[in-house]
Amino acid sequence: MKAVMDQAETLFDRFRKQGIEEIRDLIRRKQEENIFIEFKRKSHPNRGSLSDDDKKNYAIALSGFANSEGGLLIWGVKADKPDEESPAVATQLIPITKLQAYLSNLNSLTGQAVVPIVDGVENFHIQNPDHPDTGYIVTYVPKTNLTGCAHRAQVQGTKQYYKRSGDGFYVMEHYDLMDVINRIKHPRVIARVELRRLSTGPDLKLQIILKNIGRIPAIDIYMECYIPTVLQEGITEFPRIWNKKVEGKDYRVYPYYHRDTSGPLPLFPDVEYPILDGNNLYINLKLPASQFEDLQNEQIFWIVYADRSEPQRGQLALSEVLSS
Repeated sequence: MKAVMDQAETLFDRFRKQGIEEIRDLIRRKQEENIFIEFKRKSHPNRGSLSDDDKKNYAIALSGFANSEGGLLIWGVKADKPDEESPAVATQLIPITKLQAYLSNLNSLTGQAVVPIVDGVENFHIQNPDHPDTGYIVTYVPKTNLTGCAHRAQVQGTKQYYKRSGDGFYVMEHYDLMDVINRIKHPRVIARVELRRLSTGPDLKLQIILKNIGRIPAIDIYMECYIPTVLQEGITEFPRIWNKKVEGKDYRVYPYYHRDTSGPLPLFPDVEYPILDGNNLYINLKLPASQFEDLQNEQIFWIVYADRSEPQRGQLALSEVLSS
């Protein structure tokens, strides 16, 4: 059975496949920084060497993403806050020259930036086709696969444990550190949510797959998926649906309990379960043509609860699908 990628890995895979077009699309859709995405400008874009700020930003991102849910650090993108309360959005591309040298220097720093080393970090360069050795770097940081420890930034001026929250990193308190260290005591169930265009028209189908990426079985699993009410849903397999307003926007909430008539169903480590497999079972989302432009700013989000573990959250912007 094919493994389900987590949210950070899914995003990274998109950059590897789409390359420069995905980078350019960050500006077009005004991509927000979020729990999985951080934008950074290189201190000196015309140099291949690492400045102290570059090293500090890299170390903090490796520590913060590894101690959280994993994520991407995207180099060469300027981000600004539209207002004090909103997250920063991508506003300008500032490409890096001497790209290969910078990539090599980042790779060399990876084993020294945090302790212990984060396994699976990958720096992927995306070259501007019009300018040789100029472009962008996407750093993929997976969630730590170690048990009983957390990762500390080791670069001068950053010797702290960091964690990701919303659109930024923060220094971990003692209770945060203990939560990371004790993760082995709980399962971790994530959801992969995808939107795909129907072959018969412009509408979309929603598919959802659960996977336990923790180290012990999950017994009591519950998920809520929030879909903007502006989308006109077709027939679904969900028995109970309700409306809810979140941050001023109207959503339909689709609940799912992982159980059958005999009670809760366990989900074992590394096992995936299709709630909506995208083939015979999916939600059909109808796109109102008159509101197509407004849909670019909408997003679907979800929360997965499993036993007493920390809820796992994710989101998918409709602009990522409608622009493809």
